[in-house]
Amino acid sequence: MENVKFVFNDLATNWEKKHDFIENIYDGESERLISELKNYVEDGMVIADVGCGTGKVTKALLELNKNITIVAVDTSINMLNKLNEEIRDSNNVEIIQSSIEELQYCNKFDLILMQQLIHHLPDPTKGFINAKKLLKKNGKIIALVIGDKHMSDLFGFNKEYDSMGRFTKDKLENIACEAGLKIYDFFDDKFIMSFSNLDNYINFMDSVSLASKMNSYVKFGAIEKLRSNLEFIKDNKPFNVKGNHYTAIYVKEEAVIEHNNKTIEAYSMWSNNYSDVVLRKIIRRSYSYDDLAKKIKNIINCINKKDKKKVLEVGIGTGLIGSRIKKLDKNISLTGIDISKEMVNKIDGDDIYDEVVISDATNLPFIDKYFDCIYTTFMLHHSYSLNKILFEFNRVLKEDGILIIVDLMLDENEVIDAQAHSEIHEYGAGVNYYPLSRLKSVLLLKKFNLVDVRLIGDMKGLSHYMIIAKKE
Repeated sequence: MENVKFVFNDLATNWEKKHDFIENIYDGESERLISELKNYVEDGMVIADVGCGTGKVTKALLELNKNITIVAVDTSINMLNKLNEEIRDSNNVEIIQSSIEELQYCNKFDLILMQQLIHHLPDPTKGFINAKKLLKKNGKIIALVIGDKHMSDLFGFNKEYDSMGRFTKDKLENIACEAGLKIYDFFDDKFIMSFSNLDNYINFMDSVSLASKMNSYVKFGAIEKLRSNLEFIKDNKPFNVKGNHYTAIYVKEEAVIEHNNKTIEAYSMWSNNYSDVVLRKIIRRSYSYDDLAKKIKNIINCINKKDKKKVLEVGIGTGLIGSRIKKLDKNISLTGIDISKEMVNKIDGDDIYDEVVISDATNLPFIDKYFDCIYTTFMLHHSYSLNKILFEFNRVLKEDGILIIVDLMLDENEVIDAQAHSEIHEYGAGVNYYPLSRLKSVLLLKKFNLVDVRLIGDMKGLSHYMIIAKKE
C-alpha cells in the first residue's frame, strides 16, 4: 500500500493537467458513477467519496446543490492538499487521509462512492467488508472499475492474476457475496479509446497509474517495461483500443431480505381478502380488471407468432388478471411468478397457468430469451430494485419481446412517505414509489424502447399507468 501512496503522491503534482488529457482519451466514458448521482443523492445525506484524488466526484456532488455532508477520503496527502486548495470555501466537505480498509467514522454513510478505486486495493473484499460496516441500513455503494475487456486487444485478461487489476462481473458479484452485499444495479459501458501514436498511449497509461500498477506500483522502469511489452506495435500511426468499465451499485444483503420479508408477510395477511379489496379499488378508479385484461390480451395478440405465445405474468397474486386473460384467449401459454405462496394458494382454478413459481422477481429462474411477452400489474413498486428487475425482464424476453407494466406512479415532484402509505393501504409491504419519468429513464437504460404510455382510469394521487415497451 505504501507504493500505491507513493505513485499517487507523485501523480498529484500535475494531476489536473493530466486529468484533462485522460478525459479526452476516455471521451466521457468514465462518467457512469457521476451521471448516476442525481438518482441517488438526496438532501440530508452523509456521503463518502473514497479514493477522491483531487476531487472530481466531490466537486460533482457539490454541483448538485443538495444539503449534504461529504467526506472526501484518500491515502495520498498530496492529492488531498490539492483538493483542499480548491474547496476551502466549502463548509460541508470533511477531508480524511485513510484507505477504505482502515477508514473509521463516527456517523454512518447513506452513500459510499468509489470511482476507479477498487483495482488499486490489495484485498478488495476487505475494503468492502469495512465499507459495509460504515453503511447505513438502506445505504448504497457505487463502485466504478475497469472491466475484463478493457484494453484486452493489447493485453489479454488473466483471470487468476491480472496485472492491470481488471474485474469480471462474476468477481464483482463474488466480492459482494463475501462482504454481505448484493448487487442492486449493474452497468457495462464499452467504448473505444483513440491514440495518435504509441507515445500517446504510453503517456496515457502513465497518467492513469496503470503503467506503475503493471510494474507492481514501482515507478522506476515502469514506462520502459510497458514499451517493451508493446514492441509488436511497429509503426507510429494512430490506433484504437477497446475500453470497458463496470459500474456496480451494492446494498446490504439484510436490507433486501428485510424488504422482501415485509412483502411476503404483508401479502400473507392480505391474501384472505385481497381480491375483494383490489376489485373495489379499481372500480373507484372508473375501470375494472376485465377492462385491464382485455387491454393486455389485445397487446399480446399483436405479437406476430403462429403457435402459442409464451407469456410471463410477474406478481400473479390471486390470479385476477391471469384468469381473465386465459378466458379471453386459450392460445396463450401463461407462466406465473409471485413472492407470496399464500396469495398463489388463493387462485381459483388449476388451468390458468402452465407453471407457477414462488420467487423474488429480481432473480428470475428462467433461461435467457424465453418469453414473447412479460406483463406485471401493480407489482413493480414492491421490487427492491427497479433497475435489477427491468434487467431481468430484458434478459428473459425474446428479441423484439413486449413488456407491459401497469403500476402506481407518483406525480412529478410529488413526495410521499412510502412506508406509511403502505401501512395504510398494503399491509406494510416493502415499497418503492417513483414518478413516470424515472421508470421511462430506467427502461431506456435497460435496453427497452418505449412504445406507448397510457393513463388508466381517473387521475388521482399515485395515478395508474400502462407502459408498453419493446426489447431492443
